[in-house]
Amino acid sequence: MQTNRREFMMLGTATVAATTLASTWSQAAVRTEPWYTRVKRWGQINITENNAGNMDVDFWRRYWRETEVQGMILNAGGVVAFYPTKIPHHRVPASMGNRDLFGELAQACKEDGVVLCARLSYGYVNADVFKAHPDWFCVDAQGNRTHQACMNGGYIYEYTPLIVKEVAANYQPAGFSLSAWGANYNLCYCDVCKKLFKEKSGRELPAVKNWDDPVYRDWVVWNDDQVLALWDFHNSVSKAAGGPDCIWVGQSGGTVIARSMKGILARTPMIMHDHQVRNDESGFQQNSEAGKLTHGLLGWDKVVTECQAIFAPRLASKPAPEAQMWMYEGMAGSITPWWHTISAYSEDKRRFPTAVPVFKWHKANEEYLYNRTPVATVGVVWSEDNNIFYGRDDTPEKVLAPWRGMINSLVRARIPYITVYADHIDRDAAQLSALVLPNVAALTDAQIASVKRFVDNGGGLLATGESSLYDKFGDRRPDYALADLFGTHWMDGGKSAPEAPLLGSTELKGALAALGLTMADVAATGVTANQTYLRLTPELRRNVGGPHNDTEPMVPAGAARHPALKGFDGTDIIFFGGMLDRFKTDAGTEVLISYIPPSPVLPPENDWMRVPKTDTPALIVNTRPGGSRVAFLPADVDRQYARLNYPDHGNLLANLVRWTAKDNIPLAVQGPGLMDCNLYQQSGRMVLHVANLVSAATWRAPLDEFIAIGPVTVRVKLTKGVSGLRAKLLVSGEKAAVTVKDGWAEVKIPSILSHEVVVIA
Repeated sequence: MQTNRREFMMLGTATVAATTLASTWSQAAVRTEPWYTRVKRWGQINITENNAGNMDVDFWRRYWRETEVQGMILNAGGVVAFYPTKIPHHRVPASMGNRDLFGELAQACKEDGVVLCARLSYGYVNADVFKAHPDWFCVDAQGNRTHQACMNGGYIYEYTPLIVKEVAANYQPAGFSLSAWGANYNLCYCDVCKKLFKEKSGRELPAVKNWDDPVYRDWVVWNDDQVLALWDFHNSVSKAAGGPDCIWVGQSGGTVIARSMKGILARTPMIMHDHQVRNDESGFQQNSEAGKLTHGLLGWDKVVTECQAIFAPRLASKPAPEAQMWMYEGMAGSITPWWHTISAYSEDKRRFPTAVPVFKWHKANEEYLYNRTPVATVGVVWSEDNNIFYGRDDTPEKVLAPWRGMINSLVRARIPYITVYADHIDRDAAQLSALVLPNVAALTDAQIASVKRFVDNGGGLLATGESSLYDKFGDRRPDYALADLFGTHWMDGGKSAPEAPLLGSTELKGALAALGLTMADVAATGVTANQTYLRLTPELRRNVGGPHNDTEPMVPAGAARHPALKGFDGTDIIFFGGMLDRFKTDAGTEVLISYIPPSPVLPPENDWMRVPKTDTPALIVNTRPGGSRVAFLPADVDRQYARLNYPDHGNLLANLVRWTAKDNIPLAVQGPGLMDCNLYQQSGRMVLHVANLVSAATWRAPLDEFIAIGPVTVRVKLTKGVSGLRAKLLVSGEKAAVTVKDGWAEVKIPSILSHEVVVIA
């Protein structure tokens, strides 16, 4: 027999009333600060059904004491109930018997003074719930009912509140945490969605995904609003059941393309990320980046914590250095550590020592890891509109790759940066010398105006790819909205849709014509789109050692290259790997690099440039009235750097950042090796995290051995109120000699194994 909506609601009210009367203890004593501001170390045991009946609670109590955690995230319900439940279809694990496991864990947390956050999961729905209420589930375009619970339907708005109310009444957790909390970004044609969208827009749901359809765009905006409404609803239920500080936190991502981050972070006092591992493309440095992204929206005075796995794959243990380095890089981005393990029992017990030294070090140095603000003069801009409406169905390639290439170039060059949401440029850019737009193609008129104000006020600008060429909804403008700053104008090279990448069909056809071929002959000739190059000016090869011939141009007397081309004196070309259309430039701009289209590569005897030089600009620079420096790089070098990791690309990007910032970079680091450097200030002191990214995992993950680098010399530009007379190293525990000259403090770090934190006061 099905239980209807009214019966569920009545059952929820009765359950709360009965269990509230039966409850005789409170999970935590009254505190002056909410739990979500004071917990600085977290742990999580993701309990599996089979070990619910024989979980070794005593071991885990010892473990959370040993790791100095102040808060635990423990399974309560959702997929299954780890406590005796009165809610229909809320299944209890067979192995648990009559045991109240969550109750035991709640009591243990209370006795140990550990904050308890109840873990729920709504992403995997019990089959019995589907059978009882198929109307709660999504419907596809063909009218088929799926097993995805609709985020606007009864499962979320009627069933899940019963679980929250029951858990809150029986066990009084401080709050609730969810890794799968119901948000859905796919079209659903259930009756509820049809009704709600019609009431909001006056229209029927779009029949198909079509980014050029105004109705589909309206649905995208409406659906995002529904995600935020869902967040608000969950919090209202949680606070009503557990009190004003009993917040509900749906775990989110830690990347620049995570959905709804701006809206979510505007309505929560803290955030928990389900962001457990790195990949080879992003590296460990992506975790410090995640901290900057999140704090940039949430605020640097708020707590950002992140689920950090000590397992991989699921039931095996992750090599300790891999897990530890991810934690250290999170701390470098001001992320609160949170060890996480699957199952309360493991045959592979190597995971358990992993978190202990990291968490003990974190506790010992906690005062240096909070209540601080970043010191950086470079801001990298991002926007959810750009992710959604420009990235569309190819966000990883069109948005994430340029972002990743730009971020990696800054890390490699040891240039501190912050992330700046495009709506917050006026708010956040006061401290900055330069803004970077890594293919931020879709910008609103208000965002464009903010960029222009920044440049008019003396700030530098580096923009790449198609930045500012599209409006908020991904429709291409007739020209760059920032064309007056770029000194460059779009010329339609034949791209017919916003989804098309930067393809240089004009120059490619010219190259083929020189061979007497057409586009249809591309495959046969070996002409490939990635065999493109960039020509540097002025051309200097006639004066460089090596073989010469009579095609080399004369080098004008006193010829010198722009600072943006520093380090390239030995070559007139660099590999590009992308393609480019035509542009026109204004008088007064300077073209430093031009595009060389593809040529045959097979057979090798046929491998030479058929079109060695064009007038298609790939890098344009100009100095604005008032001294602001602007560099526009229509060549997607940032995307290519993410794809190829080619050093020339990273060096060029770093040079452009330094030039647009007028070399106002507050940090200089000397010494071999790849390091991620994050600089902060506190009252009377500065804190520098240096993470050693040179390791046995330089080839590929996972990392299983640290390799020391050093010595490393760091120079830090002192902020107001910092004398720089004292320095210490928090990882090695050593004092460090410091030299102060012209407002800069210099410290030598003898060796860095995993990471080092330098405190200068």
